[in-house]
Amino acid sequence: MKLFLIAFAIFGLAISAKSANSNPPYKPGDTLKMYKRDGSAPVEPGTAQLICDGENLIITADFTDSDIGNSAVKNNEKTWTTGDVCEFFFQPVGREDYYEFHVTPNGITLQLHIPKLELLRVLPFEEKLFESGFKSEAKVEKGHWTAKMIIPLSSLGKNVKFEGSLFAVCRYNYNKNWDGPEQTSSTPLPTSFHSPSEWHKISD
Repeated sequence: MKLFLIAFAIFGLAISAKSANSNPPYKPGDTLKMYKRDGSAPVEPGTAQLICDGENLIITADFTDSDIGNSAVKNNEKTWTTGDVCEFFFQPVGREDYYEFHVTPNGITLQLHIPKLELLRVLPFEEKLFESGFKSEAKVEKGHWTAKMIIPLSSLGKNVKFEGSLFAVCRYNYNKNWDGPEQTSSTPLPTSFHSPSEWHKISD
């Protein structure tokens, strides 16, 4: 019984520690590595950064990729199903709604606004479409591609604060030699990219 109680206490402390660090802090401009859902390194690595110039969120990413492509041909297609894509999730501090932005290697974009996590699978796809007026760039070179997003803070609501907000950079990486896409993110997200409770928290 004594050993059981000790083991239970240690287990409880581990769970508490995990909960306390559920939103890893992020210093703007730091380089983030990408991780698979279990926290291990991906087959093809990538990096990402986020800064704010006072008016815009600026996201940059660089992905190693041996088979680059996405078959989407117009904006606001379901780009995560059509090939390689960089995704950016952002939840303003103090709010339960959040935003999702995509850019593909061929420059196709997708913008979504989810009123709250519980409605993610309930709302029809078309009702989540959103227009921020954001700008994006994608460049393809041999063996890798880069993505850049510039998102006006004013498009995300009134008085949006950068510090304290939550975000994640995610990736679907398809390859003709794989059974399915490699899914990676800037912090390990074991169950879903749609996990604000596990995204980065922007520090002062």
